Amino acid sequence: MSYRFSLDDNIFLFADLSEQTYASLFDQPYLKFLRELHSEYGAKIQLNCYFETEGFCLRDMSGKYREEWEENADWLRLSFHARKDDPPNPYAEADYQELYQDCNMVQEEIRRFAGEKTLDLYTTLHYCQAAPEGVRALRDCGIKGLVGLFGTAEKPQSSYSLPEDVCRKIRETGRYYDPVQQMWFLNNDYVLNNFGRSELLNALEKQKDQEFFEVMIHEQYFYHFTGLYQADFCEKVRDMISWLVKKGHQAVFLDDLLE
Repeated sequence: MSYRFSLDDNIFLFADLSEQTYASLFDQPYLKFLRELHSEYGAKIQLNCYFETEGFCLRDMSGKYREEWEENADWLRLSFHARKDDPPNPYAEADYQELYQDCNMVQEEIRRFAGEKTLDLYTTLHYCQAAPEGVRALRDCGIKGLVGLFGTAEKPQSSYSLPEDVCRKIRETGRYYDPVQQMWFLNNDYVLNNFGRSELLNALEKQKDQEFFEVMIHEQYFYHFTGLYQADFCEKVRDMISWLVKKGHQAVFLDDLLE
């Protein structure tokens, strides 16, 4: 039994690392919390990253921590998410060139400031939507799998322009490999910022016999200044990982599971 934990929309930690004079990556508060999860529970953590936000882009990210990123790549990895937070659903109708360019920009910067070992080739695209040519662009950037939102049998949902028969398979089994697109598609089980603490644990208990969990939360709920701050951010993440570990689930990256 296993689980993968990721965080979407990451950009503020990089701006903070570049603006402050931290001696270590893990003096930065967000990364300090994530290392605590690794130390206490053996968590493996993936950060899906934006290229830019107002006043900052990844080209501004300091390379002084590269060695430390590489030393921790066995449990902490980075991947492409989107160019930026707005507009919503940016890739639903994007052509090949746009998505290839955005993904390649983020990947090049990750390689520069964090090293090849830190780059993960599975990810969640912002809003989980892309046309087939967009999925092809991601594959040509080396992406091997995409996590999406496929709903439930009662409330079905589609991601990445997949037809309903494929979405149904993903809802039923949690994953699907498309031999034509040469891409894995996986179902996201829990977006933690959508749950209160007691609600989350109750939901997990209803699926206690599930073999694999794909769970995530968004970076902006960690910070007061975003206007989206959730005071129980850290507690919800600890609750979830503690529950999974107690049930016997091991932390994995998707290449541990699928390759």
